[in-house]
Amino acid sequence: MLIQQHERREDEKTSRWQLAVGLPEVTAGQEFAKIKHPTPYLDFTALGTLHQKDAAFSQVGHMRDYDTHSERLIRKYINCGIPNHAFYQAAIRIGSTKAAKVWEQALRRLKSETTVDLFRFAEVLYESAPTPERPKLKEALAAVGLDTQLTAKP
Repeated sequence: MLIQQHERREDEKTSRWQLAVGLPEVTAGQEFAKIKHPTPYLDFTALGTLHQKDAAFSQVGHMRDYDTHSERLIRKYINCGIPNHAFYQAAIRIGSTKAAKVWEQALRRLKSETTVDLFRFAEVLYESAPTPERPKLKEALAAVGLDTQLTAKP
């Protein structure tokens, strides 16, 4: 998303927040990967799938819609819309560049951990943010249901 914003000279306010714009698979008027809209977030029917029985599933953008029922490999794609939408929520509050720096630092910190769930990821994101940005990042995480375990750390 950041590369697309850079190439189009966009920022968090002017970006369409949509991936795969112009792909031949998406030319039939179907929208694919609309990060801005929380649910349905990503419609895989636009691209098709190897498993036709699973052809119609969408990514989710909030923990209340967290999928625990699909096959493991499909479930991880369905649920990855949550941190992606959290990034969008953070970017519109603190800017795409600042949000990217927070995400990068958090991912570096998590590199050595063997098991990370979305709540642990949210905690590390919060801790990785500069102190002045933490309230806005907490709002962004709350927008996708990932604030429940964050403490009132300064």
